[in-house]
Amino acid sequence: MRAPRQKKILSLLALGQVISCASPTIQVTSNPPGADVTIVSRDRQTFQVGKTPIDINTRQFLAAFADSSQIQVTREGHSPQMILFPKISALSGASRVNFNLEETTLPKVCSIQGEAINEIARGITEATANIQKKRYPEAVGLVQSLTTKYGTIPVLYDLLGNIYYLQRDFTKAIDAYKRSAALAPGNLQTQRMIERLQQLQGQSGG
Repeated sequence: MRAPRQKKILSLLALGQVISCASPTIQVTSNPPGADVTIVSRDRQTFQVGKTPIDINTRQFLAAFADSSQIQVTREGHSPQMILFPKISALSGASRVNFNLEETTLPKVCSIQGEAINEIARGITEATANIQKKRYPEAVGLVQSLTTKYGTIPVLYDLLGNIYYLQRDFTKAIDAYKRSAALAPGNLQTQRMIERLQQLQGQSGG
């Protein structure tokens, strides 16, 4: 019974690299370092944690980790990234999460970079809220709208892949992750998700 749960947790952490340890802490690092770390609870409360690298003691943020939550990492000049975490009781020991931040590439029509980044961040937050409420069609619509306007942002396709995975639509999930991998070939986490989903697809008979 433990293997399916662990597989689901790892899939939700597609945008980070997780290594199990032995205590309820989450070590968050990024490349480059100095990124702002924010926890967003299921009811959308936000907790400013600090900058990477940082160790998060989940017991200090019980209000956030009592249910599934989101850890967001942002750094000026880079695309925002996030992972979804299960509630504390579903975590087995400590976790280590590393983000390889991609420099932001925005369409030439965007004359004000800051506004574009804020729009992307708001859209991701709203889509994540819909995911947590299992409103998957609404989440897909939001992310697809963002990819139409900002089609060069890899994290959007990673998020889209996450949603399709939760819907058990492995074919669309793989396609979304492949789009992300094409934009950011060095992202090993995305490549691992593609391989993992291809294995699951084979086990389910395609």
